[in-house]
Amino acid sequence: MPDTDRIKFTRTNGPVTISAGDTQLAHSSDAVILTENGYPPRLYFPVKDVNMDVLQITDTSTRCPYKGQAEYFSATTSDGELKDIAWVYNDPIDEASEIAGLIAFYEEKLVVFGK
Repeated sequence: MPDTDRIKFTRTNGPVTISAGDTQLAHSSDAVILTENGYPPRLYFPVKDVNMDVLQITDTSTRCPYKGQAEYFSATTSDGELKDIAWVYNDPIDEASEIAGLIAFYEEKLVVFGK
């Protein structure tokens, strides 16, 4: 049984934008912040607020015991291709259902406004 105190979900207080160079990857007022022990907080964006025109699904997948199976995306941006820069849990475990279908990005490699 996963440790349900390990992860927490909160909503952003306003709009947040994430970009790579001149390419906006996502902009939302409905993003979720996932805080997980031992990891930096992550923004998860609704698909409707993500620039899906620049994302391509990859063959990469990982499994987290606290969230489930993740599928990854690369992005084609003004800075070139960013391999496996984003991920989604389409069918997370019950304790992480709040992020089902939301897309997160490796923010360390991008520019984030409004967090």
